[in-house]
Amino acid sequence: LERLKIPVYVTYTRSVEGMLATVRQIAGLVGAEKAGKQLTRQLKERLDAVRARVAGREPKRVLFVLWEDPLITTGRDTFVADALRWAGARPVVNLTQHWPEVSLEEIVHLQPEDIIFPSTHGGTAEDIRKALLHRPGWRELKAVPQGRVLVVSAAIDRPSPKLVGAIEQLA
Repeated sequence: LERLKIPVYVTYTRSVEGMLATVRQIAGLVGAEKAGKQLTRQLKERLDAVRARVAGREPKRVLFVLWEDPLITTGRDTFVADALRWAGARPVVNLTQHWPEVSLEEIVHLQPEDIIFPSTHGGTAEDIRKALLHRPGWRELKAVPQGRVLVVSAAIDRPSPKLVGAIEQLA
């Protein structure tokens, strides 16, 4: 594209704040700087409201399931992990690898309080929970029989303005 003289803008953010900065940058590039500033201000206000709502609560220890087989979750330095922190949670997997494959045995050892699936997995939280009750390993996670399986908007998977809605949903 660059060789053809077509403007290219590439972004790679690992945080919610980075997503906000990217929105402002893209808005500036397309001549919508004022709208970009307004949007990011509104998003920041919503994030501040979430932060106030979860302030003082002990962060929930969660497993974010990007993929089930093999089990892939979020590392600590990704926008998903940052979104979880904004929502008052912290991933039980604390690896520097961005999207680590982990063993179910390790997750059973860690015993997350909640298990979070993006809605791209299909089904309701109860559908997923019932399916997990019949799967070796998964049924050993206390969160499964306790009904602590959550489904969050697929927006959690993308560093875009809709990520804020997923954070609000989780909080």
